[in-house]
Amino acid sequence: MGTVVGFLAAAYVPMGVLPDGVATVMSALPFAVAAMLFREPLTGGALSELARGNSEALGAVESFSGLTLSVGEWTLTTPAAVLMLVTVAAVFTVASLVRIRDRVR
Repeated sequence: MGTVVGFLAAAYVPMGVLPDGVATVMSALPFAVAAMLFREPLTGGALSELARGNSEALGAVESFSGLTLSVGEWTLTTPAAVLMLVTVAAVFTVASLVRIRDRVR
């Protein structure tokens, strides 16, 4: 299961080498969104040094490596990513509570 989640989060293969359709679907999954939130603070300084002030190069590297995710034409921002993860957690928590309540009865 861990290997499957790793591939879905683009931990093993960068988003840039995947076909656009696959990358778009993966970008909509919570695993990739959570990975994006971890990648940003861990690699931001190194990527800035790598790009040396070239914003076009920085954008290309961020997109290729999965620091910025896009679903169609919409680029996922950090607040939207956090909101998405909180919403998914809330929905699955409520669903599990309902299921547990039904089993107890």
